[in-house]
Amino acid sequence: MPRRIISQDPVVIPSVPEKNFDSVVMASFRSHTGEDGNTRVRVQMTPQDSSTGEFGDGGFLIDLRDFDQQITQSPRLEAAWDTINDVMGLAYDFFRLREKVREGQAAGEDVSALITARNAALAALRAPIV
Repeated sequence: MPRRIISQDPVVIPSVPEKNFDSVVMASFRSHTGEDGNTRVRVQMTPQDSSTGEFGDGGFLIDLRDFDQQITQSPRLEAAWDTINDVMGLAYDFFRLREKVREGQAAGEDVSALITARNAALAALRAPIV
């Protein structure tokens, strides 16, 4: 399930009849670090009605070039990026341990760590972005 971000300005999709969406969700997220060490982040946002769960057509693209420079200028952006990296580390641990469990190579402590990693990743994803 995508993580909903409440939009300060509702996304309005012109159609018949017109529909107002009170939030946007991240439909896709791509991060790429080039050979020069610069990171580019592209996020596709899609409108959603939080009361019905309905998704709208359209949306918008956030394209952040020279991301490394931008995060040094915005503490909120830097904190959000740190959270994304933390979640990806937890997701990596979760998937690595899950494969060990599937292959029958996991000990009891591995299964316990798997559950802890999964729960931590879910909690981080549900935390509000401030």
